[in-house]
Amino acid sequence: MSKYLELFKGSFNDSINEKTKLENKPYIGYSLTEGKFAYTVVPPKNSKIYYTTSDNQLVPTDINMVYNVINHTYENGKGVIEFDSVIDSIPAGAFKWCTSLTSIDIPNSITSIAGWAFANCPRLASIVIPNSVTSIGDGAFGYCSGLTSITIPNSVTSIGEEAFVVCTNLISITFEGTIGEWNSIMKGPYWNDGVLATYVQCTDGQVAL
Repeated sequence: MSKYLELFKGSFNDSINEKTKLENKPYIGYSLTEGKFAYTVVPPKNSKIYYTTSDNQLVPTDINMVYNVINHTYENGKGVIEFDSVIDSIPAGAFKWCTSLTSIDIPNSITSIAGWAFANCPRLASIVIPNSVTSIGDGAFGYCSGLTSITIPNSVTSIGEEAFVVCTNLISITFEGTIGEWNSIMKGPYWNDGVLATYVQCTDGQVAL
């Protein structure tokens, strides 16, 4: 009986013989040798966080309390935190009081930014929230006085209490969805208390704050 390969969630599955799934291991290729699979394992995607600081030094993050950090370096003007698996959230208080943090790239495997994750990061001026994020926790960016603009993807369904509280220089809030979608987001009390922005810019107009 002939064999064929079926792509199954990033793994190869012998759909006629033993339906063996290779534990969803990442791969870069395959071959058939005497009816057996050969594959090459590569590091999982979205297993790194990149950031910059004002002093070109490592940030004192607590993210290792939740995820297994296998490498944390600062080279060529950029910090890199590498994990042993794909991460799906920025834990509560992970970068709180990282006073030298100036920018951070959140991988697109992240679905939630937990409470006070980036609170009291006064030099944080640039952050990209990927469209995988569905929730922004209480006080997630509270007291980030260096933040001047933020773009919120239309994947977000909830914004926690005081999420951007006392972001005193936040003058621009952009939402990558419609006014209707913005209004449907669950928002906690005082989520924008103390910000300078007077409206949220949506794809089809503005919503006053």
